[in-house]
Amino acid sequence: MLLTLITINLLVTLTTSFQSVPDFEACLKNIVNSPDVTFPRDGLKYELARTGVRNLISSFPAAVIYPGTVSEVQQAVKCARAFGYNPVPRSGGHSFEGLSSLGNALVIDFSEKLNKLTVNVQANTATAEPGIRLGNLYTALAQAHPDLMFSAGTCPSVGLGGHVSAGGYGMISRKYGLAADNILSATIVNYNGEIISCSASKNPDLFFALRGGGGGSYGIVVQYELNLFKVPLNAMAKFYWKITEFMTVFPAWYNWATPSAPKELTMQLTIADGYIKLLCHYTGSVSDFQKVLDASGISFQKLDKKTIKPIACSALGSHSFGDSDPKCSKPELVKTYTRLTSSVTKETSRSVIEFYESLTEAQFKTFYDIFRVAPSNAFFQFEAFGGYFNEVSETSIAYPHRGNKITSLHYAIKFSTPYVQSTNPDLVWIEQTTRKLNAFSTGAHYEGYVDFNVPAESYFGPNYNKLVTVKKQFDPHGIFSHASGVNLTPLLPLN
Repeated sequence: MLLTLITINLLVTLTTSFQSVPDFEACLKNIVNSPDVTFPRDGLKYELARTGVRNLISSFPAAVIYPGTVSEVQQAVKCARAFGYNPVPRSGGHSFEGLSSLGNALVIDFSEKLNKLTVNVQANTATAEPGIRLGNLYTALAQAHPDLMFSAGTCPSVGLGGHVSAGGYGMISRKYGLAADNILSATIVNYNGEIISCSASKNPDLFFALRGGGGGSYGIVVQYELNLFKVPLNAMAKFYWKITEFMTVFPAWYNWATPSAPKELTMQLTIADGYIKLLCHYTGSVSDFQKVLDASGISFQKLDKKTIKPIACSALGSHSFGDSDPKCSKPELVKTYTRLTSSVTKETSRSVIEFYESLTEAQFKTFYDIFRVAPSNAFFQFEAFGGYFNEVSETSIAYPHRGNKITSLHYAIKFSTPYVQSTNPDLVWIEQTTRKLNAFSTGAHYEGYVDFNVPAESYFGPNYNKLVTVKKQFDPHGIFSHASGVNLTPLLPLN
């Protein structure tokens, strides 16, 4: 009863403060500097703003706004609250369940304007706005100093805000940790439109939650302070084998990669198109990298001709390295667009990320039996943990997948026919595959590939109860809530 009265009084206070504003649209248009804002009646402009080209997503926000200042974010939150809408942040628009384009909500999109980076080369730090995409972040770091790196993901169009809120695994993570491990401080706008700063010494519980505890659940992050690294030596390689070599290559890689491989080496092993592909990033010299490979126990005798053997790259070049840039000579491939233009969603594909530990020979065989007959529009990607992940407690930040959760598997399929529940053969295939692989997974999942079919507890493990406590403290009325986040029960209505 007391919480209900508090909520009613809060809504009355907010509504009264905007009583001169006749409606929600006018409220948004009256925000300082008149940021770009669009409503359902705006036709194509609204369609592109709500989902980019992801027009199969059936979520229809009440409005989408592109603020240019923190003050405008504060006022946007107040407008949303005053008129009964959830304020929803969007940095990159990559939420697989479309959580950054929720229906009947105010989407606050940072990609167009709140996407700046300021670098302190001497201190190896940077302040970053949440709308900067990873490719543009890496490009800006290289412009400040050619050796500067931030430990984060490989997809250049992913927005920083959502990436950090999930954890943020990348190709130097076994050495330097996740993106979320390298946040020094953060600033949010809370449910009441107020600014709150947090760090290890200030609001530490909020700081804990913002690093891997799920996006848009505790407030709207408007700035991060990043911990950077100078990495002068980078050796890259990409090895290919035919899938028929799986039972020779995979067990050797798995049994070496996590427990024994030096943490300077981060790897992704992908199964797709009839090939095994092993992408490697070693933070050291090519000669030292070759010594590590020679001692790995992996057979490199039957490599496919598509293999790219070890090569030295710059920090930025390591991000462009791959089939399209085998010599790390096209750093322009890393730079990407700003405003949302495209992505994949559950209407066009389906993805799952699970974790495994202590796999057996029989389980290797199960993997192979699935992989060798998988559809051509499916792929599987393993990431070996260990290294930094074994040095940090699973309760150090909200992201919990450490220690014995030693390997993750991301598998996905792009639908070859229009999405129709239960009748799409691609959907049937991945659901059958999930049941087979669930039999020996740990039951944990990665919040970066949010899935309404799994409980939120599986993303956060032993940290879930602490995150609920943080939610109660910093979002007591459940204003920043969605189906897969840390929520309060019951949620009180907004209007």
